[in-house]
Amino acid sequence: MLHVDLPYVTRLSPYLENFKQKNQYLWNYSCNICGDVSKGRKKARGYIYRPAGSNHLNVKCHHCSYSASFGSYLKKFFPEVYKEYVFTRYENTSKSHVPHKNIKEQFNTIVVPMQLEDSNVAKLKRCDSISDTHPVARFLAKRMIPKDKWNLLFYTTQFKKYVNSIIPNKFKDTSEDHPRLVIPYTNEHGKMFAFVARAFGQEEPRYYTIKIDDTEKVFGLDRLDPSKKVYAVEGAIDSLFLPNTIAVSGASFDCETVRALKSNITLVFDNEPRSKEIVKIIDKHIKLGYKVALLPHNIKTKDINEHILSGMTPKDVLDLIDANTYQGTEAMLKFTMWKQV
Repeated sequence: MLHVDLPYVTRLSPYLENFKQKNQYLWNYSCNICGDVSKGRKKARGYIYRPAGSNHLNVKCHHCSYSASFGSYLKKFFPEVYKEYVFTRYENTSKSHVPHKNIKEQFNTIVVPMQLEDSNVAKLKRCDSISDTHPVARFLAKRMIPKDKWNLLFYTTQFKKYVNSIIPNKFKDTSEDHPRLVIPYTNEHGKMFAFVARAFGQEEPRYYTIKIDDTEKVFGLDRLDPSKKVYAVEGAIDSLFLPNTIAVSGASFDCETVRALKSNITLVFDNEPRSKEIVKIIDKHIKLGYKVALLPHNIKTKDINEHILSGMTPKDVLDLIDANTYQGTEAMLKFTMWKQV
């Protein structure tokens, strides 16, 4: 919301070098990320601006190409200001749902309490509210997904009807509908921008990915703490077993979100040393300077969930990853021995 963003731009002015307001919704400053230095001269190529027709602000540097929403920018580089910012946004959007005297208490215990305020998420059934004998509960228990993460998962008994309620006529024929597990992808403000739907039966495809807008498809943004060590995995379900973990929904890790966390993130690819595609992608990311986990060959399971199903605990998996994380020249040497294509 624009009226919430504006006061926080002013709050940043003492921290941003060469900060100037150009017009009502445009500010210019020397980028604090890249330093904005070119040929020894200090420049100002960072901008805070209002996209045309938008009700929020964005941030972009025309030198290092950093680009993000204003909220994401605050979250990464000004975490203390961001805490107040989220509180202000929540207070402005949730007065009708939460008594004012309880807002601060809830904010202190829930990272992003707005998740269920999204009307599209509110149409779904929460997995932490069902009995242990429910088919959905049996599926989650079979996959050994931690119960304290079930509140992040939902299901619908009529998948096609649900999709059509968000994207009209996405499915032309809804005569044969079916239930699916729904994994919402929400931004740092709890707004769902995509979701993955997984079949319980023999329906094909097993997974559907539905994008609501063009937001970069990264799972876990609503729970991410960039001030702590971050892990990136391929699948959303895999991310539920590790602390402070995001999922990139595939093996293309070099996306804007991951690049912004480059100094503090470990990439955990699926454990497939014989896959030409995986090997090629890991090689690329090592050369880009990322920290990567290369598990020893005695680990035969492919991904985090398979590691857990094989008898490992989440702590075992985390310790295994940390003990086998490499970067730079060491990563390239280990990678040469690890790949088996």
